[in-house]
Amino acid sequence: MATWMANVRFPDGHVQYATYCAVLCSVLDDLYDHFTTVGEADPDGVIIRKAAVAGLAEPRYPDRHLSDVNRLLPVRIDVDPDGENWAALFCPSQNQLIGPMNGMVIGDMQRRMALISQRGKLHLQLPENRLTLCGQMVTGKEVPYRDAGLLADPDEEPPARRDLYSEWHEGKVCRYCLLNALISYADWAP
Repeated sequence: MATWMANVRFPDGHVQYATYCAVLCSVLDDLYDHFTTVGEADPDGVIIRKAAVAGLAEPRYPDRHLSDVNRLLPVRIDVDPDGENWAALFCPSQNQLIGPMNGMVIGDMQRRMALISQRGKLHLQLPENRLTLCGQMVTGKEVPYRDAGLLADPDEEPPARRDLYSEWHEGKVCRYCLLNALISYADWAP
């Protein structure tokens, strides 16, 4: 299986490491505190040709409740060697990433969802639904975000890629909408 190492960067500067599977185009669940670098020998004496996670995975507690939305930690995932990166969320009570586990989720959101400005926040909405993902009735206006792809007006410039999870700290985007987008991804994804 084609794998690479991913750095998971926390807001306090702490870094943990994960395996990125190129076949799945996704970071795998386990996080590690250590990695081996190119040129080092692994425990069996084999010289490492690419950086890889090392040691035991940190314990995860997926059966625990999710942390409160305001206690989730925004992290940055960087994949070696291709430089792919995206923002994700880490749940302290479960001691694990909750997603997005790959950058494709960001594109899927931008193709499927509208971004609505109302009550001082930006909210996500599936266009066929009259509610935002946090459960509010849509009363605001749609702001430029959604990429209609082939259905877009050819005379209009498509919106730039926008990773809403990277805006977690700013608090402009409704955190409940972002969390619900992750939890319900299988229901709305293409």
